[in-house]
Amino acid sequence: MAFVTIQESKKTLSGREEIKDFLHYHGIAYETWRVPESLSSLAKKDLLAPEEKTQVLSAYEQQLDDLKVTKGYIENDMVCLCPQTPQINELLSKFDKDHYHTDDEVRFIFSGRGIFGFQGKKQEKFTIEVTGGD
Repeated sequence: MAFVTIQESKKTLSGREEIKDFLHYHGIAYETWRVPESLSSLAKKDLLAPEEKTQVLSAYEQQLDDLKVTKGYIENDMVCLCPQTPQINELLSKFDKDHYHTDDEVRFIFSGRGIFGFQGKKQEKFTIEVTGGD
């Protein structure tokens, strides 16, 4: 379940529709994809082998293909970020400072959680904490 925290007011949004509407206002699409029961054992693991990543991506092939058609995306991949990930500190160091993306991206959280920061309309800063399925 996702949470949005608006930095200036410290207000937290937790309702799915409230979050979806808020993010839409800022030009961000939000949706959830169910984690299939067939992948539940993989969703409990921190680090996946290459063949397990392929299995996960295959399970979401239809959703990924839809995004490729509707948004023009070309590639997809899967990254596992956990203490066991080789060179995890180096990978995470690029996120120590604010950085901005000018191109469109999709982030799907298969398991675990992540926090992403945004600067939206009228310079409004907010974070979204996402978990498996977001």
